[in-house]
Amino acid sequence: MDPNLVQGDEPWAFWLCNRGAGIGNDDYEAAWRIADGPLLQVLIDKARDYLVVPAPVPHLSPPADVPHLVGMPEWLAVDPASLAPLDVTVAVPGVTVTLTATPVATIWDPGDGTDPFACAGPGDVWSPGATSPTCTHTYQWSSTRSGPGATYPASVATLWDLTWGCTPACGTGALPQLTRATGYDLLVRQGQAIITGPPSP
Repeated sequence: MDPNLVQGDEPWAFWLCNRGAGIGNDDYEAAWRIADGPLLQVLIDKARDYLVVPAPVPHLSPPADVPHLVGMPEWLAVDPASLAPLDVTVAVPGVTVTLTATPVATIWDPGDGTDPFACAGPGDVWSPGATSPTCTHTYQWSSTRSGPGATYPASVATLWDLTWGCTPACGTGALPQLTRATGYDLLVRQGQAIITGPPSP
């Protein structure tokens, strides 16, 4: 394949059949503009195969492995490292394709029947003295209403835009949006305050 041939200032690629000595003349089997032909799609597909987009890592306060309480706001966050933009580059002589993945939304599904909601950025992990969270949810009902020890099937998902660029001057474009999700079970209980007073005289 010779990707360096140019016609009308546009890059073209050609498949050359090398028949070997004594087996007839070499022959060009196919030709196409790189921006329209199979070579570009092959490189885009290969870049997509190489791209590894991580699932979000949820950080809850309180942690997901302890019981949560009705009426207490939950601090919701994901590991910021799991939201870093990613890119992969693949190339053959004369043609380079770079595929870039950019996180555009984080969607939380509390699992309690309320609608999923989006939070801007990774959210905030609780720490002593931390200000109010930027991403939160308050459960109104105990998960154990449906049975002892029952949990809510919660999840968090990140949505990624996928865009590609081809050089030299062979185009740009976008692939279908990518979703990565992580599920977790959350036990939510009803807390009850007990008011005590001084002993009766």
